[in-house]
Amino acid sequence: MGKVLAEASRRRLWVGIDTAVTYSNICVVDHAGGIVSEHIAASKAAEVHRFLSESFGECDIEVGLESCSTSIPIAAGLRKLGYDVAIFDCFQVKKFASIRRVKSDTNDARSIAEVTRLGRNYLTEVYLKSSQCFEMRAKLVARKSIIRQRQATEQLIRSFIRMNGGHMQGRVGAPHLLRVHVLRALEALPKATASELMGHLGPLIDMAQRQRQEEVRLHQEISTFAEANPVCRRFVEVPGVSALTAVSFFTAIEDPTRFRRCADIGAYFGLTPKIEESGDRSRHGGITKTGNTVTRTHLVAAATVMLTVCKHDTALRRWALDRAVIIGVSKARIALARKLAITLFCMWRDETSYLPEGTLRHMPREDVTLAA
Repeated sequence: MGKVLAEASRRRLWVGIDTAVTYSNICVVDHAGGIVSEHIAASKAAEVHRFLSESFGECDIEVGLESCSTSIPIAAGLRKLGYDVAIFDCFQVKKFASIRRVKSDTNDARSIAEVTRLGRNYLTEVYLKSSQCFEMRAKLVARKSIIRQRQATEQLIRSFIRMNGGHMQGRVGAPHLLRVHVLRALEALPKATASELMGHLGPLIDMAQRQRQEEVRLHQEISTFAEANPVCRRFVEVPGVSALTAVSFFTAIEDPTRFRRCADIGAYFGLTPKIEESGDRSRHGGITKTGNTVTRTHLVAAATVMLTVCKHDTALRRWALDRAVIIGVSKARIALARKLAITLFCMWRDETSYLPEGTLRHMPREDVTLAA
């Protein structure tokens, strides 16, 4: 009885941490919203723990942070130390903090503390993924960035050749073929022009080849992860779903139990339409495009392949082709991407394999209607 009374009498406090690269601002508030303490500590979980344990060791503490790159290691470290940590969507916290006229790190920390005290049931809490998922997500983002840089480099090479009256034909398939295509295009130019132009293009060719090699290396690592992961292996059974899409979808969710309904997956990746209602007016716009852009792009690409390239006669593809006649190929492709995401999620949650003729039964009736 005494232990229960002691626990009931423990003071409850809410902590907001505005993280930065070097130092973080900490604000502690009580149940009435009054400031108990404000402090600046190094951006390390151990330093934050030292301050909280020395100052409020006998209190019940809830810690809140906004989602950003500097808050992830602090949140992970504090959870390992036993703290109740909530990570909030940075855009929602920014709107809440904009109520204060003065923008400062101290005021931001207080706003996060108030959000932790009042808005935990209303604001979106960000799921903290494992280090393995973070590593694979980093490889996916790095691969996308390298592809963008490589395309810009190769386009610059083609522009140089065209400016001098040449033309580079064909697509570059492998890293070592780029130099072959460039030399072949330079053969049609005068020797003096070709020699001078090669002096400018040499470093660009070397750069593009290294970018292609790194792109291939990252793709192999992602494919190896997909082959070793049983969930991703089941995803790849679906026509149009590559190892890249499987790993992207797996690492974006990681834990399927954190979703209450399979219909939430479409909204999570921003594949549901915007709805604007005001009085008697109701307008449905394009998709929201919220959530992870990389995974949404992979899902749409997989849906495009299933709709246009793959010739497997499945219920999912027939449904998309029927929708394409009514709403057009572009909208049908997005609807298929949403239904594909729900199908992958149901396969994962129910631990089932892909059923070519039973894919639509993975979804409840309201999901089929919404996807259409």
